Amino acid sequence: MNATALQLTDEQLRDLQDAFARLDAPDRSRLGGDVGLAVALQTTPRIQLHRHREERLNRREVPVHAPGSPESRIAKMNALSAEYTLNDREAPDLDAVAHAITDEADGTVRRQRAIALIHVLGRGWAKRYAEHESVTAAYAYRSWNSVDTVPGFWRWRLKEIPWLDSESGNPGFF
Repeated sequence: MNATALQLTDEQLRDLQDAFARLDAPDRSRLGGDVGLAVALQTTPRIQLHRHREERLNRREVPVHAPGSPESRIAKMNALSAEYTLNDREAPDLDAVAHAITDEADGTVRRQRAIALIHVLGRGWAKRYAEHESVTAAYAYRSWNSVDTVPGFWRWRLKEIPWLDSESGNPGFF
């Protein structure tokens, strides 16, 4: 899937920076300094090799039951008889931001923050996220046996966090 990068106007960027500056200390600490800086500087949250990879057949890959693995990922992997995802990534800063948006009680602020996150993701999609959007699900028996392509771990996590509001204004899923 190709996504067109979205650009914030100077006014939107100032609004985003002002919104970040108005966050109380617990929200700021939950987002983490580098995330807040990324948002303020109009960059994107980092994506990294998954930290819970396991050694198998001379590779380090992400097991189906890796810590934090969403139930829908586990169910899909089990349905495919896959034990691992290959070359998978996680985005802990993105998780923190999505959870902070979900925890926001003020619906207007929550929606503004969700829109800002969509802009950040859109802006960095081609450079940072697109190549890690999907990964290979596989099992290990004498060699790596690919069974299908599935969303990357970071995407499973993002779609399981109710950070986007539904049409009725209630927190929903991506």
